[in-house]
Amino acid sequence: MSANPEAIVAEADGLQPPPDAGALPEPPAPGTALGRKAATGFMLMSGQSLFTRVLSFVAQMWLARILLKEDFGLFAIALNVQTYANMAQQIGVREVLIARQKRFHLWQNSAFWIAQASGFVSALVIILLSRLVANHYNEPRLVPILLIFALAQPLYNLTLVQEAKVQIDLRFKYAALGTAAQGVVQPVSQVALALMKFGAYALVWPRMIVGAVRCLIYARAAPIRVRRTPQLRAWKYILVPGTMVLLTNLAFTIPSSVPVLVLGSVGPGPKVGQELAGFFYQAFALSMQTLMMLAVQIDAVLFPTLGKMTDDPARLRAALVRAGHALAAIVAPVCALQVVAARPVILLFFSPKDDPMKWEPSVLPFQIMSVGMLFAGALAPGHSLLQAQGRFGTKLWIASAWSAASALVSIVGVWLAPMEYKVAAGAVGMAVGYAGYHTHYCVAGTRPLGGGWSDVVKIIAMPLLVAAIAGAA
Repeated sequence: MSANPEAIVAEADGLQPPPDAGALPEPPAPGTALGRKAATGFMLMSGQSLFTRVLSFVAQMWLARILLKEDFGLFAIALNVQTYANMAQQIGVREVLIARQKRFHLWQNSAFWIAQASGFVSALVIILLSRLVANHYNEPRLVPILLIFALAQPLYNLTLVQEAKVQIDLRFKYAALGTAAQGVVQPVSQVALALMKFGAYALVWPRMIVGAVRCLIYARAAPIRVRRTPQLRAWKYILVPGTMVLLTNLAFTIPSSVPVLVLGSVGPGPKVGQELAGFFYQAFALSMQTLMMLAVQIDAVLFPTLGKMTDDPARLRAALVRAGHALAAIVAPVCALQVVAARPVILLFFSPKDDPMKWEPSVLPFQIMSVGMLFAGALAPGHSLLQAQGRFGTKLWIASAWSAASALVSIVGVWLAPMEYKVAAGAVGMAVGYAGYHTHYCVAGTRPLGGGWSDVVKIIAMPLLVAAIAGAA
């Protein structure tokens, strides 16, 4: 038996795919053509993201007025429980396929079956946890909410391989369409269901709808070849690096989830904890708007694009610095504006007239989180660079170290802080984690290319200074 994993995959079940079976199109010419595709992709992703972020902001504003604080708290607790169970779903299929994009046609079948298996495992974990979580928080409504999350899990996994193929082919139009579907369908459905008095369920049911829409889009955009045989012999060659991605995602989830889960347990009575978790969720969702609009979207462009430059270190480093400059120039002043305008924005747009101080406890946490998001947004290309280099182990230990630091700060802070500052204490831990991850990712990614801290300073120093001056003014 051959020791080459790709030979094992190709020979699985006695079938040898023809040389061009499912092969990728010829890569674009280096230099101008690749840069033009990346720039076009960034414009497409940024355009759809700007539209969906505006829509999401408006929807969040209406939901904050319609729903109760404890509705958001219930959803936040269930969402974070689902996020941990979701780790079984995020087994790294997409990341591994993009990192091995030149041999996608050899890996697509086994990757598809791994994705389906992990989706059902994730759903099963949520079902098993639902009653335990409801008993812990003394809230029976958490059971049906978590069951809805469980039903939605397999739908998202049906499109993981197709999503990877769209990104590998640099077909950013379809990537933008898939993301926009979620950004439009989910907030519109949430507001509609909230107006129909669904309460906390208005925030959950749209995930099923979005999953179905994504299936339709990606099935048409990137059909793949799937055989009845799951190629079990090849699974370990995806699962081993994929497990590192899974553990990294787990660590990356801790800064935002630990505060919610800890705050939800604060007494006396379940309502107090639910309201505190609701305040944190509202602040976190608002602080994420800028990051979701730009930095998260650019990963869909940078990851596959940088993956085509790994043989040219100088060009790879220059591309990362340019991307960082562009992001920092936008993210830094917007985050500074979030800090300065937090109180009037939250009280004016999110609180109903009959309860103008409804979301006052979210103001300070929102300001603290916005500082963390500034670093996370400006230095986000470091995350894409490490993935393009295939350095999943490095990503894992960096994420683990900063997640531990973040969790410790959050738990101790919430435990020691007086009641009126418990949510803010959780926000400090989250900001520490997000800023630490991305700064460290950028340093670790550029160091083998001849960079390091100097590149971080080049990217963030001037925008940070300008943001500070503008904010002070």
